Amino acid sequence: GECKRSIERALGPGKWPNTLRVRALRCRNLAGGKDAPNVRLNVKVREKIASSRLHMQNHSPIIDESFELSPITDPSSVLNVQVVNETLVKKEIIGQWVKTLKWIYLSPYFNHHHSMEVLENHT
Repeated sequence: GECKRSIERALGPGKWPNTLRVRALRCRNLAGGKDAPNVRLNVKVREKIASSRLHMQNHSPIIDESFELSPITDPSSVLNVQVVNETLVKKEIIGQWVKTLKWIYLSPYFNHHHSMEVLENHT
């Protein structure tokens, strides 16, 4: 649709890249209740998913991992990076970042940052 046409107007027909590489460096000041969370990072684009190793009991883990997802053929796809607190009985998303691939490709440094407050009941 329109996403593909705008990419082709900017780069020429058939110039859409088919591989996405994401490098995650670290997480900071993660909430997780009284105990430090057991953190795993999930990187998703449609049905493709990559996950980091588990970082045990850490509020600010150093992730330092790269993820490669391919083939990626649709610029309207959405990159979803989730920070998950994994315990023996449940998995809970404690943070996430979402952006369409079109904007990552056309304007990678454009981003809106919003502060977020997590209350005791995680709402």
